[in-house]
Amino acid sequence: MALNNAINSATPNIAAHAVVLSQGALANTGVSLLTNQVLIGVTGADPVAGTLPGLTTWVDQTSTPVTVAVNAGYIINNGAVQVVATLPANFALGDRIRIVGQSAGGWQLLPGAGDSIQFGNVNAVTSLTSSNQYDSIELVGIVANTLWSVVSAVGNITYV
Repeated sequence: MALNNAINSATPNIAAHAVVLSQGALANTGVSLLTNQVLIGVTGADPVAGTLPGLTTWVDQTSTPVTVAVNAGYIINNGAVQVVATLPANFALGDRIRIVGQSAGGWQLLPGAGDSIQFGNVNAVTSLTSSNQYDSIELVGIVANTLWSVVSAVGNITYV
């Protein structure tokens, strides 16, 4: 007798790699998670797949230009060619962008259309540029769809 088939399997019709939810005497169900997702509990109901705030998806950025996505990090890896990255025009309060230099060409960061960047006491920055290979920066949206603020910078970042 086969021990693992649709008739006697402990988890029939549940996708491979899904998280199995047990509901007592009821049939088990499964929840499939995407990259960077976790199960989030819901009182009185089954947990659901969700992404915790603050998690960063990292991109190996090997081309230019690029419009960066919110809550993402970019490893700048384009050899001797500078990567020009534009911040998204639409973002929410608390959205983050991280840029980390890896290649000699470095990076330049531009605000989205109609937006500005606050860098310390300097407002209305029109560009931020790395001076060295491993310069990095993190920005947080502090006024939705309007203003980014630099919360961390490592290296020698120049601004215009």
